[in-house]
Amino acid sequence: MDRATRIGCAIGAAIAATILAAGSGPAAAATVLDAKTVTITSALNDVGEPYYNPGDAYIQVSEVVADNFSATDVALSSNGGTATAASNYQGSDYTGKAIDGIYPQEYSDIYHSAGTGTGEFLTISFSSPEDLSSLSIYGRGTTGSPSCCTERDVYNYSIFNSAGALITSGQLDARNLDHVATIDFDAPGGVPEPAAWALMIGGFGLAGAALRRQRAQVAA
Repeated sequence: MDRATRIGCAIGAAIAATILAAGSGPAAAATVLDAKTVTITSALNDVGEPYYNPGDAYIQVSEVVADNFSATDVALSSNGGTATAASNYQGSDYTGKAIDGIYPQEYSDIYHSAGTGTGEFLTISFSSPEDLSSLSIYGRGTTGSPSCCTERDVYNYSIFNSAGALITSGQLDARNLDHVATIDFDAPGGVPEPAAWALMIGGFGLAGAALRRQRAQVAA
């Protein structure tokens, strides 16, 4: 390997290392394509202290907002979204309050499960499969104000396609004064991952070095 090639390789490797280091933080969110349903359960029993209380793991949700890449909330009932749940607190049907577009809200203007067991869930279905840009879950309470039972506002979410296959899942923690937690998803065909950029730039360095070597040989 001649000097020009070695220099090209070194430059490519240095740039690649810089990009990889910059991209070594949290992994990018999933790309969520053709989503049809979102199922939400309580994560209170998963997070442990300081809020661990198995008997208090109710699901309480002021609103579920699922935006597509046209900034349309496809969970909203007026956009065709529907909500079902394993139970409703005190026998009243609160499921529609999770997709009515009014949030943040206090009880009794929220969805509230009747039980705290592992069988409790809230499922939001879209009118058609959607590519999602973000998912937000609003807990119990109004913005900037403490609320009763805020410790309950931590959720497991699972997103499924129309065939019932899991696309992605995770946890959202809305135990804050804004009573909301959001995850953003990657756009379809988004920018390459840092590792891909590193490989491309390293390849450019090698190609440039080879071209300079070829020109030097022709000149000789």
